[in-house]
Amino acid sequence: MTSKIVNVLGATRLSKGADKSTSIERQGSGINGWADLRKTTTGDDYRVIHISEDSDVSGAVSPFERPGLGPYLTEPLLGTWQVLVVFRLDRLTRSIADFETVWKFLESNGKTLVSVAEQIDFGTTTGRLMARQLVTFAEYEREIIRARIKNAYDTARANGKYPGMQFPFGYMPVKLPGKGWGLEPHPVYGPIVGQIADRLIAGESLSAIARWLDTEGIPTPRNAVREYKGKKTIQQDAKWNQTSLTAILKSPAIIGETSINGESTHKPQALRDETGVAVKRAEPLIDREKWGRVKEALSQKATRRGPNVNRGPLLRVAYCADCGSTMILTSAYWNGKTYRYYRCSGELRMRDRCTAKRIAAEQLESQVEDSVLEEYGDEELTEVEEIAGVDYSTQMHELAEAIGALSTKIALGRVNGQDVSALEEQQRIHEHNLSELASQPISVPQKIERQTGEKFESVWKRLDWNGRNDLLRRYGITRRVKKEADGYISVAGGPNVDTIEGGEQHAELRAFTYTRSGQL
Repeated sequence: MTSKIVNVLGATRLSKGADKSTSIERQGSGINGWADLRKTTTGDDYRVIHISEDSDVSGAVSPFERPGLGPYLTEPLLGTWQVLVVFRLDRLTRSIADFETVWKFLESNGKTLVSVAEQIDFGTTTGRLMARQLVTFAEYEREIIRARIKNAYDTARANGKYPGMQFPFGYMPVKLPGKGWGLEPHPVYGPIVGQIADRLIAGESLSAIARWLDTEGIPTPRNAVREYKGKKTIQQDAKWNQTSLTAILKSPAIIGETSINGESTHKPQALRDETGVAVKRAEPLIDREKWGRVKEALSQKATRRGPNVNRGPLLRVAYCADCGSTMILTSAYWNGKTYRYYRCSGELRMRDRCTAKRIAAEQLESQVEDSVLEEYGDEELTEVEEIAGVDYSTQMHELAEAIGALSTKIALGRVNGQDVSALEEQQRIHEHNLSELASQPISVPQKIERQTGEKFESVWKRLDWNGRNDLLRRYGITRRVKKEADGYISVAGGPNVDTIEGGEQHAELRAFTYTRSGQL
Protein backbone atom coordinates (compact mmCIF):
# COMPACT_ATOMS: atom_id res chain seq x y z
CA MET A 1 0.00 0.00 0.00
CA THR A 2 1.38 3.39 -1.00
CA SER A 3 1.93 5.81 1.91
CA LYS A 4 0.26 9.20 1.84
CA ILE A 5 2.30 12.43 2.05
CA VAL A 6 1.03 14.87 4.70
CA ASN A 7 2.64 18.30 4.85
CA VAL A 8 2.87 19.66 8.39
CA LEU A 9 3.14 23.33 9.36
CA GLY A 10 4.49 23.90 12.85
CA ALA A 11 3.77 27.13 14.71
CA THR A 12 5.74 28.35 17.73
CA ARG A 13 5.31 31.50 19.81
CA LEU A 14 7.10 33.00 22.78
CA SER A 15 6.01 36.02 24.77
CA LYS A 16 8.66 38.44 25.96
CA GLY A 17 10.15 37.21 29.21
CA ALA A 18 8.49 33.74 29.04
CA ASP A 19 10.28 30.93 30.89
CA LYS A 20 12.42 28.25 29.28
CA SER A 21 9.68 25.60 29.47
CA THR A 22 7.97 27.26 26.50
CA SER A 23 11.12 28.10 24.51
CA ILE A 24 11.00 28.16 20.72
CA GLU A 25 13.46 25.26 20.55
CA ARG A 26 11.42 23.06 22.92
CA GLN A 27 8.22 23.73 21.00
CA GLY A 28 9.91 22.91 17.69
CA SER A 29 11.32 19.69 19.08
CA GLY A 30 7.85 18.64 20.26
CA ILE A 31 6.34 19.33 16.82
CA ASN A 32 9.04 17.29 15.02
CA GLY A 33 8.60 14.47 17.54
CA TRP A 34 4.86 14.37 16.89
CA ALA A 35 5.42 14.14 13.12
CA ASP A 36 7.94 11.27 13.57
CA LEU A 37 5.48 9.41 15.81
CA ARG A 38 2.64 9.80 13.32
CA LYS A 39 4.88 8.52 10.53
CA THR A 40 5.69 5.42 12.56
CA THR A 41 2.15 4.64 13.73
CA THR A 42 0.25 5.38 10.50
CA GLY A 43 2.76 4.56 7.84
CA ASP A 44 2.05 7.88 6.14
CA ASP A 45 4.84 10.34 5.38
CA TYR A 46 4.32 13.29 7.75
CA ARG A 47 6.72 15.96 6.54
CA VAL A 48 7.37 19.14 8.57
CA ILE A 49 7.75 21.66 5.75
CA HIS A 50 8.21 24.67 8.01
CA ILE A 51 8.08 25.74 11.66
CA SER A 52 7.14 29.41 12.04
CA GLU A 53 8.77 31.32 14.88
CA ASP A 54 7.12 34.28 16.56
CA SER A 55 9.39 35.48 19.35
CA ASP A 56 8.39 38.32 21.68
CA VAL A 57 4.80 38.10 20.41
CA SER A 58 1.89 38.32 22.85
CA GLY A 59 -0.84 35.69 22.91
CA ALA A 60 -3.26 38.55 22.38
CA VAL A 61 -1.95 39.04 18.82
CA SER A 62 -4.15 37.34 16.22
CA PRO A 63 -2.45 34.38 14.49
CA PHE A 64 -3.27 36.06 11.18
CA GLU A 65 -1.19 39.10 12.20
CA ARG A 66 1.85 37.24 13.49
CA PRO A 67 4.94 37.85 11.30
CA GLY A 68 5.95 34.19 11.33
CA LEU A 69 2.63 32.34 11.12
CA GLY A 70 0.47 34.92 9.35
CA PRO A 71 1.88 34.49 5.80
CA TYR A 72 1.13 30.73 5.94
CA LEU A 73 -2.56 31.45 6.57
CA THR A 74 -2.91 33.19 3.20
CA GLU A 75 -2.19 32.19 -0.38
CA PRO A 76 0.12 31.12 -1.87
CA LEU A 77 1.60 29.50 1.27
CA LEU A 78 -1.81 28.35 2.53
CA GLY A 79 -1.85 25.60 -0.10
CA THR A 80 1.52 24.14 0.92
CA TRP A 81 0.35 22.30 4.07
CA GLN A 82 -2.53 20.22 5.46
CA VAL A 83 -1.94 20.04 9.23
CA LEU A 84 -1.20 22.91 11.63
CA VAL A 85 0.65 21.66 14.71
CA VAL A 86 1.31 23.65 17.92
CA PHE A 87 3.06 22.42 21.03
CA ARG A 88 0.27 23.77 23.24
CA LEU A 89 -2.96 25.59 22.42
CA ASP A 90 -1.83 28.77 24.20
CA ARG A 91 1.07 28.89 21.71
CA LEU A 92 -1.56 29.41 19.01
CA THR A 93 -3.62 32.01 20.86
CA ARG A 94 -4.75 33.16 24.29
CA SER A 95 -7.96 34.68 22.95
CA ILE A 96 -11.18 32.67 22.73
CA ALA A 97 -12.42 34.98 19.95
CA ASP A 98 -9.25 34.41 17.91
CA PHE A 99 -9.46 30.65 18.51
CA GLU A 100 -13.02 30.54 17.14
CA THR A 101 -11.91 32.54 14.08
CA VAL A 102 -8.89 30.30 13.39
CA TRP A 103 -10.91 27.12 13.92
CA LYS A 104 -13.61 28.18 11.44
CA PHE A 105 -10.92 29.25 8.98
CA LEU A 106 -9.14 25.88 9.18
CA GLU A 107 -12.40 24.00 8.88
CA SER A 108 -13.50 25.93 5.79
CA ASN A 109 -10.10 25.35 4.13
CA GLY A 110 -9.92 21.62 4.90
CA LYS A 111 -7.07 21.93 7.38
CA THR A 112 -6.46 19.96 10.58
CA LEU A 113 -5.32 21.42 13.92
CA VAL A 114 -3.15 19.43 16.34
CA SER A 115 -1.94 20.32 19.85
CA VAL A 116 0.92 18.06 20.95
CA ALA A 117 0.72 18.58 24.73
CA GLU A 118 -3.06 18.44 25.15
CA GLN A 119 -3.62 15.44 22.78
CA ILE A 120 -7.09 16.66 21.86
CA ASP A 121 -9.09 15.26 18.96
CA PHE A 122 -10.38 18.43 17.33
CA GLY A 123 -12.54 16.37 15.02
CA THR A 124 -15.04 15.67 17.81
CA THR A 125 -17.50 17.96 19.55
CA THR A 126 -16.01 17.04 22.93
CA GLY A 127 -12.51 17.85 21.69
CA ARG A 128 -13.52 21.27 20.42
CA LEU A 129 -15.30 22.00 23.72
CA MET A 130 -12.17 21.06 25.67
CA ALA A 131 -10.10 23.26 23.38
CA ARG A 132 -12.37 26.23 24.01
CA GLN A 133 -12.08 25.68 27.76
CA LEU A 134 -8.29 25.56 27.56
CA VAL A 135 -8.14 28.75 25.49
CA THR A 136 -10.60 30.47 27.83
CA PHE A 137 -8.33 29.62 30.77
CA ALA A 138 -5.29 30.86 28.80
CA GLU A 139 -7.13 34.13 28.10
CA TYR A 140 -7.94 34.51 31.80
CA GLU A 141 -4.33 33.75 32.70
CA ARG A 142 -3.15 36.39 30.21
CA GLU A 143 -5.38 39.00 31.83
CA ILE A 144 -4.10 38.07 35.30
CA ILE A 145 -0.49 38.40 34.12
CA ARG A 146 -1.27 41.74 32.48
CA ALA A 147 -2.93 42.99 35.69
CA ARG A 148 0.08 41.92 37.77
CA ILE A 149 2.50 43.66 35.43
CA LYS A 150 0.42 46.84 35.44
CA ASN A 151 0.15 46.75 39.24
CA ALA A 152 3.92 46.35 39.58
CA TYR A 153 4.43 49.17 37.06
CA ASP A 154 2.03 51.51 38.88
CA THR A 155 3.52 50.67 42.27
CA ALA A 156 7.04 51.39 41.06
CA ARG A 157 5.96 54.75 39.63
CA ALA A 158 4.04 55.68 42.79
CA ASN A 159 7.19 54.99 44.83
CA GLY A 160 9.33 57.14 42.56
CA LYS A 161 11.07 54.17 40.94
CA TYR A 162 11.82 53.41 37.31
CA PRO A 163 9.41 50.68 36.13
CA GLY A 164 11.27 49.86 32.94
CA MET A 165 10.77 50.52 29.24
CA GLN A 166 11.12 54.14 28.02
CA PHE A 167 12.80 56.65 30.32
CA PRO A 168 12.99 60.46 30.00
CA PHE A 169 15.75 61.97 27.89
CA GLY A 170 18.52 63.31 30.12
CA TYR A 171 18.25 60.45 32.62
CA MET A 172 19.54 56.89 32.88
CA PRO A 173 18.36 53.90 34.98
CA VAL A 174 20.39 52.89 38.06
CA LYS A 175 20.02 49.85 40.34
CA LEU A 176 18.74 50.84 43.75
CA PRO A 177 19.92 49.22 46.99
CA GLY A 178 17.72 46.20 47.54
CA LYS A 179 15.01 45.84 44.91
CA GLY A 180 14.03 48.04 42.03
CA TRP A 181 15.51 50.67 39.76
CA GLY A 182 15.65 54.43 39.86
CA LEU A 183 16.77 57.24 37.59
CA GLU A 184 19.70 59.63 37.78
CA PRO A 185 20.87 62.40 35.42
CA HIS A 186 22.84 61.07 32.48
CA PRO A 187 26.44 62.36 32.66
CA VAL A 188 26.30 63.59 29.02
CA TYR A 189 22.66 64.11 28.10
CA GLY A 190 21.56 65.52 31.47
CA PRO A 191 23.56 68.75 30.98
CA ILE A 192 22.33 68.87 27.37
CA VAL A 193 18.77 69.35 28.66
CA GLY A 194 19.98 72.35 30.67
CA GLN A 195 21.61 73.78 27.54
CA ILE A 196 18.38 73.26 25.59
CA ALA A 197 16.50 75.23 28.25
CA ASP A 198 19.10 78.03 28.23
CA ARG A 199 19.01 78.33 24.45
CA LEU A 200 15.22 78.46 24.39
CA ILE A 201 15.13 81.18 27.05
CA ALA A 202 17.85 83.06 25.16
CA GLY A 203 15.53 83.35 22.17
CA GLU A 204 16.56 80.45 19.94
CA SER A 205 13.72 78.73 18.10
CA LEU A 206 12.94 75.06 18.63
CA SER A 207 13.92 74.33 15.05
CA ALA A 208 17.31 75.99 15.57
CA ILE A 209 17.86 73.99 18.77
CA ALA A 210 16.93 70.79 16.91
CA ARG A 211 19.50 71.58 14.23
CA TRP A 212 22.13 72.23 16.90
CA LEU A 213 21.42 68.86 18.56
CA ASP A 214 21.69 67.08 15.21
CA THR A 215 24.97 68.87 14.44
CA GLU A 216 26.37 67.86 17.84
CA GLY A 217 25.40 64.24 17.20
CA ILE A 218 23.05 64.02 20.18
CA PRO A 219 20.76 60.97 19.74
CA THR A 220 17.00 61.44 19.71
CA PRO A 221 15.14 60.35 22.90
CA ARG A 222 14.21 56.91 21.55
CA ASN A 223 17.71 56.29 20.23
CA ALA A 224 19.21 57.43 23.56
CA VAL A 225 17.20 54.67 25.27
CA ARG A 226 18.34 52.13 22.69
CA GLU A 227 21.93 53.32 23.08
CA TYR A 228 21.73 52.70 26.84
CA LYS A 229 20.32 49.21 26.27
CA GLY A 230 23.03 48.39 23.75
CA LYS A 231 20.60 48.13 20.84
CA LYS A 232 20.97 49.46 17.32
CA THR A 233 19.42 52.83 16.59
CA ILE A 234 15.97 52.73 15.05
CA GLN A 235 17.10 55.03 12.29
CA GLN A 236 20.71 56.06 11.78
CA ASP A 237 19.74 59.49 10.46
CA ALA A 238 16.88 60.13 12.92
CA LYS A 239 16.49 63.88 13.45
CA TRP A 240 15.38 65.98 16.38
CA ASN A 241 12.14 67.87 15.90
CA GLN A 242 10.04 70.51 17.66
CA THR A 243 7.55 67.93 18.96
CA SER A 244 10.12 65.88 20.86
CA LEU A 245 11.77 69.02 22.25
CA THR A 246 8.45 70.41 23.44
CA ALA A 247 7.60 67.10 25.13
CA ILE A 248 10.89 67.13 27.05
CA LEU A 249 10.60 70.77 28.09
CA LYS A 250 6.97 70.55 29.21
CA SER A 251 7.26 67.30 31.15
CA PRO A 252 7.54 67.45 34.98
CA ALA A 253 10.29 64.83 34.55
CA ILE A 254 12.64 67.72 33.78
CA ILE A 255 12.47 68.76 37.45
CA GLY A 256 12.72 65.19 38.72
CA GLU A 257 9.02 64.46 39.14
CA THR A 258 7.19 61.36 37.95
CA SER A 259 5.00 62.43 35.06
CA ILE A 260 1.70 61.19 33.74
CA ASN A 261 -0.33 62.42 30.79
CA GLY A 262 -3.29 64.68 31.42
CA GLU A 263 -6.22 65.00 29.06
CA SER A 264 -3.85 64.86 26.12
CA THR A 265 -0.25 63.92 25.48
CA HIS A 266 0.46 67.63 25.10
CA LYS A 267 -0.43 68.29 28.75
CA PRO A 268 1.90 66.16 30.91
CA GLN A 269 1.20 66.36 34.63
CA ALA A 270 3.01 65.29 37.78
CA LEU A 271 1.96 62.05 39.48
CA ARG A 272 0.81 62.85 43.02
CA ASP A 273 0.67 60.73 46.16
CA GLU A 274 -2.34 60.43 48.45
CA THR A 275 -1.43 63.72 50.14
CA GLY A 276 -1.40 65.59 46.83
CA VAL A 277 2.39 66.06 46.76
CA ALA A 278 4.18 65.42 43.46
CA VAL A 279 6.14 62.13 43.46
CA LYS A 280 9.89 62.75 43.12
CA ARG A 281 12.06 60.11 41.49
CA ALA A 282 15.30 61.82 40.46
CA GLU A 283 17.47 64.89 40.83
CA PRO A 284 16.12 67.71 38.64
CA LEU A 285 17.84 68.54 35.36
CA ILE A 286 16.90 72.22 35.81
CA ASP A 287 15.42 74.05 38.80
CA ARG A 288 11.74 74.92 39.06
CA GLU A 289 12.34 78.65 38.53
CA LYS A 290 14.08 78.01 35.20
CA TRP A 291 11.36 75.54 34.23
CA GLY A 292 8.85 78.32 34.74
CA ARG A 293 10.79 80.52 32.31
CA VAL A 294 10.97 77.63 29.84
CA LYS A 295 7.20 77.14 29.90
CA GLU A 296 6.70 80.88 29.52
CA ALA A 297 9.02 80.91 26.48
CA LEU A 298 7.13 77.97 24.95
CA SER A 299 3.84 79.75 25.57
CA GLN A 300 5.11 82.91 23.91
CA LYS A 301 6.28 80.95 20.88
CA ALA A 302 2.92 79.18 20.66
CA THR A 303 1.02 82.47 20.66
CA ARG A 304 3.61 84.41 18.69
CA ARG A 305 2.13 86.88 16.23
CA GLY A 306 5.33 88.61 15.26
CA PRO A 307 7.51 87.98 12.23
CA ASN A 308 8.99 84.65 11.34
CA VAL A 309 11.46 83.62 8.68
CA ASN A 310 8.77 83.48 6.02
CA ARG A 311 6.72 86.50 7.12
CA GLY A 312 9.14 89.28 7.99
CA PRO A 313 12.63 88.86 9.45
CA LEU A 314 13.17 92.66 9.20
CA LEU A 315 9.72 93.78 10.35
CA ARG A 316 10.10 96.89 12.57
CA VAL A 317 13.83 96.77 11.84
CA ALA A 318 14.05 97.97 8.24
CA TYR A 319 12.40 101.36 7.47
CA CYS A 320 11.95 103.22 4.24
CA ALA A 321 14.61 105.94 3.92
CA ASP A 322 12.18 108.12 1.95
CA CYS A 323 9.07 108.21 4.16
CA GLY A 324 10.06 106.39 7.37
CA SER A 325 7.35 103.71 7.00
CA THR A 326 8.03 100.10 7.90
CA MET A 327 9.23 97.72 5.19
CA ILE A 328 6.85 94.80 4.68
CA LEU A 329 7.84 91.37 3.36
CA THR A 330 5.72 90.36 0.37
CA SER A 331 5.98 87.65 -2.26
CA ALA A 332 4.98 86.96 -5.83
CA TYR A 333 4.61 83.73 -7.75
CA TRP A 334 5.82 83.77 -11.33
CA ASN A 335 6.84 81.12 -13.83
CA GLY A 336 6.75 78.33 -11.21
CA LYS A 337 8.86 80.16 -8.63
CA THR A 338 8.11 82.27 -5.54
CA TYR A 339 9.99 85.57 -5.17
CA ARG A 340 10.34 87.34 -1.80
CA TYR A 341 10.92 91.07 -1.52
CA TYR A 342 10.39 94.01 0.81
CA ARG A 343 8.09 96.90 -0.04
CA CYS A 344 7.49 100.16 1.80
CA SER A 345 4.18 100.01 3.69
CA GLY A 346 3.60 103.63 2.60
CA GLU A 347 3.93 102.54 -1.02
CA LEU A 348 1.27 99.90 -0.42
CA ARG A 349 -1.27 102.35 1.06
CA MET A 350 -3.79 103.96 -1.25
CA ARG A 351 -3.26 107.46 0.11
CA ASP A 352 0.07 109.30 0.31
CA ARG A 353 1.67 106.49 -1.64
CA CYS A 354 5.47 106.42 -1.38
CA THR A 355 7.48 105.91 -4.57
CA ALA A 356 10.20 103.74 -3.00
CA LYS A 357 11.25 100.72 -5.03
CA ARG A 358 10.84 97.20 -3.74
CA ILE A 359 13.99 95.31 -2.68
CA ALA A 360 14.83 91.61 -3.07
CA ALA A 361 14.47 90.00 0.37
CA GLU A 362 17.60 87.88 0.37
CA GLN A 363 19.73 90.82 -0.75
CA LEU A 364 18.33 93.22 1.85
CA GLU A 365 18.54 90.71 4.72
CA SER A 366 22.16 89.97 3.82
CA GLN A 367 23.10 93.66 3.70
CA VAL A 368 21.33 94.45 6.98
CA GLU A 369 23.20 91.56 8.60
CA ASP A 370 26.52 92.87 7.29
CA SER A 371 25.68 96.38 8.49
CA VAL A 372 24.69 95.25 12.01
CA LEU A 373 27.69 92.98 12.45
CA GLU A 374 30.05 95.65 11.17
CA GLU A 375 28.78 98.11 13.77
CA TYR A 376 28.15 95.83 16.75
CA GLY A 377 29.84 92.49 15.96
CA ASP A 378 32.94 93.12 18.08
CA GLU A 379 31.03 94.50 21.07
CA GLU A 380 31.71 92.27 24.06
CA LEU A 381 28.66 91.18 25.99
CA THR A 382 28.33 91.70 29.69
CA GLU A 383 26.91 88.82 31.69
CA VAL A 384 24.72 89.54 34.66
CA GLU A 385 24.79 86.63 37.10
CA GLU A 386 21.92 86.49 39.53
CA ILE A 387 22.78 85.16 42.99
CA ALA A 388 19.63 83.67 44.41
CA GLY A 389 18.39 85.05 47.68
CA VAL A 390 16.88 83.02 50.48
CA ASP A 391 13.22 82.34 49.96
CA TYR A 392 10.88 79.40 50.00
CA SER A 393 9.02 79.98 46.76
CA THR A 394 9.68 76.47 45.40
CA GLN A 395 8.38 74.76 48.55
CA MET A 396 5.44 77.13 48.70
CA HIS A 397 4.61 76.46 45.07
CA GLU A 398 4.68 72.68 45.66
CA LEU A 399 2.46 72.99 48.73
CA ALA A 400 0.00 75.19 46.84
CA GLU A 401 -0.18 72.58 44.06
CA ALA A 402 -0.74 69.82 46.63
CA ILE A 403 -3.53 71.81 48.30
CA GLY A 404 -5.19 72.31 44.92
CA ALA A 405 -4.95 68.59 44.09
CA LEU A 406 -6.44 67.67 47.48
CA SER A 407 -9.28 70.16 47.02
CA THR A 408 -10.30 68.31 43.84
CA LYS A 409 -10.15 64.93 45.60
CA ILE A 410 -12.19 66.23 48.52
CA ALA A 411 -14.86 67.71 46.26
CA LEU A 412 -15.21 64.50 44.26
CA GLY A 413 -15.23 62.40 47.42
CA ARG A 414 -18.06 64.43 48.92
CA VAL A 415 -20.13 64.08 45.75
CA ASN A 416 -19.67 60.29 45.88
CA GLY A 417 -20.49 60.12 49.61
CA GLN A 418 -16.97 59.07 50.67
CA ASP A 419 -15.22 59.81 53.96
CA VAL A 420 -12.84 62.68 53.19
CA SER A 421 -11.79 63.49 56.75
CA ALA A 422 -8.24 62.18 56.22
CA LEU A 423 -7.85 64.29 53.09
CA GLU A 424 -9.17 67.36 54.88
CA GLU A 425 -6.69 66.80 57.73
CA GLN A 426 -3.82 66.53 55.22
CA GLN A 427 -5.02 69.72 53.54
CA ARG A 428 -4.98 71.56 56.88
CA ILE A 429 -1.40 70.34 57.45
CA HIS A 430 -0.34 71.66 54.04
CA GLU A 431 -2.07 74.99 54.68
CA HIS A 432 -0.32 75.32 58.06
CA ASN A 433 3.08 74.55 56.52
CA LEU A 434 2.40 77.03 53.73
CA SER A 435 1.56 79.70 56.27
CA GLU A 436 4.75 78.94 58.19
CA LEU A 437 6.91 79.25 55.08
CA ALA A 438 5.20 82.50 54.07
CA SER A 439 6.17 84.04 57.43
CA GLN A 440 9.86 83.16 57.11
CA PRO A 441 12.33 86.02 56.40
CA ILE A 442 13.79 86.19 52.90
CA SER A 443 16.80 87.89 51.34
CA VAL A 444 16.79 89.77 48.04
CA PRO A 445 18.69 88.23 45.10
CA GLN A 446 21.86 90.04 44.05
CA LYS A 447 23.33 90.65 40.61
CA ILE A 448 26.99 90.55 39.70
CA GLU A 449 28.02 91.99 36.34
CA ARG A 450 31.10 90.78 34.53
CA GLN A 451 32.48 90.45 31.02
CA THR A 452 31.73 87.14 29.32
CA GLY A 453 34.29 87.27 26.57
CA GLU A 454 31.47 86.55 24.10
CA LYS A 455 30.99 88.92 21.21
CA PHE A 456 27.69 90.14 19.80
CA GLU A 457 28.50 88.37 16.54
CA SER A 458 28.72 84.93 18.16
CA VAL A 459 25.26 85.38 19.70
CA TRP A 460 23.89 86.62 16.37
CA LYS A 461 25.30 83.62 14.49
CA ARG A 462 23.52 81.04 16.64
CA LEU A 463 20.10 82.70 16.34
CA ASP A 464 17.73 82.19 13.43
CA TRP A 465 15.99 85.23 11.93
CA ASN A 466 13.19 85.03 14.51
CA GLY A 467 15.70 85.36 17.31
CA ARG A 468 17.65 88.04 15.45
CA ASN A 469 14.51 90.09 14.93
CA ASP A 470 13.73 89.88 18.66
CA LEU A 471 17.30 90.91 19.48
CA LEU A 472 17.29 93.90 17.15
CA ARG A 473 13.85 95.12 18.20
CA ARG A 474 14.61 94.73 21.91
CA TYR A 475 17.44 97.22 21.61
CA GLY A 476 16.01 99.42 18.91
CA ILE A 477 18.65 98.58 16.31
CA THR A 478 17.04 99.71 13.07
CA ARG A 479 18.12 100.48 9.53
CA ARG A 480 17.04 102.99 6.88
CA VAL A 481 16.98 101.25 3.53
CA LYS A 482 16.53 102.39 -0.05
CA LYS A 483 16.97 101.06 -3.54
CA GLU A 484 18.54 103.75 -5.68
CA ALA A 485 17.77 104.38 -9.35
CA ASP A 486 20.90 102.52 -10.41
CA GLY A 487 19.85 99.45 -8.36
CA TYR A 488 22.26 100.14 -5.48
CA ILE A 489 20.77 99.37 -2.05
CA SER A 490 21.72 101.78 0.70
CA VAL A 491 21.53 100.68 4.34
CA ALA A 492 22.10 103.24 7.10
CA GLY A 493 21.79 103.14 10.87
CA GLY A 494 18.38 104.07 12.28
CA PRO A 495 15.37 105.65 10.55
CA ASN A 496 14.56 109.33 10.40
CA VAL A 497 12.80 109.75 13.75
CA ASP A 498 10.90 112.79 12.49
CA THR A 499 9.18 110.88 9.72
CA ILE A 500 8.97 107.40 11.25
CA GLU A 501 5.46 106.03 11.35
CA GLY A 502 3.75 106.92 14.63
CA GLY A 503 6.63 109.10 15.79
CA GLU A 504 8.38 106.06 17.31
CA GLN A 505 11.88 106.78 18.63
CA HIS A 506 14.77 104.30 18.17
CA ALA A 507 17.91 104.77 20.26
CA GLU A 508 21.24 103.44 19.08
CA LEU A 509 22.64 100.58 21.13
CA ARG A 510 26.16 100.95 22.46
CA ALA A 511 26.30 98.43 25.34
CA PHE A 512 24.92 94.93 25.69
CA THR A 513 23.93 92.91 28.67
CA TYR A 514 23.64 89.14 28.55
CA THR A 515 22.01 87.51 31.53
CA ARG A 516 21.76 83.86 32.46
CA SER A 517 18.04 84.06 31.81
CA GLY A 518 18.91 84.70 28.20
CA GLN A 519 17.94 88.37 27.95
CA LEU A 520 20.39 90.23 25.80
